[in-house]
Amino acid sequence: MLAACSTPDDLCVALDTECTPQYEPTFDNIHTRTVVSGCATGGGACHASPTAAGGFSLADRDIAYAELSALAEPTECGVLVSRITSDNSAFQMPPGSPLSAGEQCAIFQWVEAGAPR
Repeated sequence: MLAACSTPDDLCVALDTECTPQYEPTFDNIHTRTVVSGCATGGGACHASPTAAGGFSLADRDIAYAELSALAEPTECGVLVSRITSDNSAFQMPPGSPLSAGEQCAIFQWVEAGAPR
């Protein structure tokens, strides 16, 4: 888990939940439609088991929920929100290929709702 990960103050962002999500903001949708396809499978997936970057594996649904919900702080400096909105290449997730505004929105709304399972 990325528990030691923190957000640099200059990368804090407002949690804008007045947006239009690409899909219903549930964990299952986020995992299936964004996380698995962009982070946890395929040749360029950084968080696929067993080679997960930083030990942060997102391929398994239960492990992914535990990892992501731990980072889902509904604050301006929340790690999950800051990472998916950052334009700092050393901090941005996914690297080199930002999530769409609709995907970000679904995650924002999920975080704001308390990151329910």
